[in-house]
Amino acid sequence: MPSQNIESSTPKKRTNQPDKQPGGSPATARMTARQMRAARQEELKRQQNFVTAALVAGVLLIIAIFVFQNNLIHIGSSPSPSTASNSNSCLSVDMTKFAPIDSSLTVSNKTKLTTLDQCLQYVDLKTGTGQAVTSTDTVTVNYTGWLTDGTKFDSSLNAGRTPFQTALSGVIPGWTKGLVGMKVGGVRRLIIPPALAYGATGSPPTIPANATLVFDVQLISIP
Repeated sequence: MPSQNIESSTPKKRTNQPDKQPGGSPATARMTARQMRAARQEELKRQQNFVTAALVAGVLLIIAIFVFQNNLIHIGSSPSPSTASNSNSCLSVDMTKFAPIDSSLTVSNKTKLTTLDQCLQYVDLKTGTGQAVTSTDTVTVNYTGWLTDGTKFDSSLNAGRTPFQTALSGVIPGWTKGLVGMKVGGVRRLIIPPALAYGATGSPPTIPANATLVFDVQLISIP
């Protein structure tokens, strides 16, 4: 009998090898999952940072609006006596040179003055209890005026004189501004700088140029 080809007739032994999986090796899949988790974490951090930044910006905006409105209120209102002018730069006057218009009152250099704009200063020697003055009122007053050296240049209490009635819109600015808020029955001392009195021209012959004036004003009525 013819001999058979043993090699060709013997079945070939199959090798058990795993089939290739789509998508790469398991190690590659694990790396991809880690990358995805890292990407999600980065996205969460970005969102948290955005929310935090938005909250901070909102708080800062609210603070800015509050400060702006507060400044507008101060700009639109009357100056605060304590901050309107630096009283240290204003002329210092010896208060004892001027006898109060009401002889029952006393004054000393320890008397605390209120300072307004342009070094307009005042002190209530006697606080009234009646109606308060506004800048558009007509008032009836007694008054005495002095130069800072103590020289009296005018007074409604001089012989033959009567109380003085005037609209505050028609007098020197130191009176218009300085009498606001004074109450009927009160006595107020005003120290008026030249810019709010008669300025560089003065009022000859009694008031020289650039004179600071001192007034005691007793408010009788409105008007």
